[in-house]
Amino acid sequence: MAASQCMIVIAALLAVASVAQADRFDAYLYGSNVISNIATPPTANGDLDGSGTSVVTVTGSQICLTATWTNLATVTRYHIHKEAFGNRGPVVVNWVDESTPNAFPMNTGNSVTTCAINNAINNSTAVTPALIADILANPAGYYVDLHTPETRVINGVTVSFQTFGAIRGQLEPQTGCRQAGLIECGDSRATLSCCNPATQMCVSGGCVNK
Repeated sequence: MAASQCMIVIAALLAVASVAQADRFDAYLYGSNVISNIATPPTANGDLDGSGTSVVTVTGSQICLTATWTNLATVTRYHIHKEAFGNRGPVVVNWVDESTPNAFPMNTGNSVTTCAINNAINNSTAVTPALIADILANPAGYYVDLHTPETRVINGVTVSFQTFGAIRGQLEPQTGCRQAGLIECGDSRATLSCCNPATQMCVSGGCVNK
């Protein structure tokens, strides 16, 4: 092989190697997963009428979030926290600038897509190689939490969804519906169905034909 041809092959291999492999995780978000510090042992403190799904994509030094939800007030914050199911943990990835009180993006719809590259915004850990490596190795130790301005009274105590979150779900490697190009539908994780978006719609309880 000529030297010039060899250089072309090497350049092509390097180009392929430079394309970062994306890792994708699902999180199924329910109010019953949210934990506050008002009770011992912890109890479900979120918006029990709300639910949602999210996809977290990790590519190189970038972490992206896509989330959709139903039956929630305006979503004002969306975070990844570090903690296992049943406990609360600190924010480690924050896509919302919280430096100014009440200056959060107002999502009037029911979805958001956003990314954090290299360093997350205020009140969270820098998006470092170590953090990304830990998320990839232990996704169940992290959770997505969506916040709203609403509150809920539990045993006479007012719980803020702005503080503790409205709906939450642990990360899990992406399988099932999304991997097959379908959409999730159901009233809970246990009743999850997979709908074909080309021919079906998602309604409470399952899939119906369009």
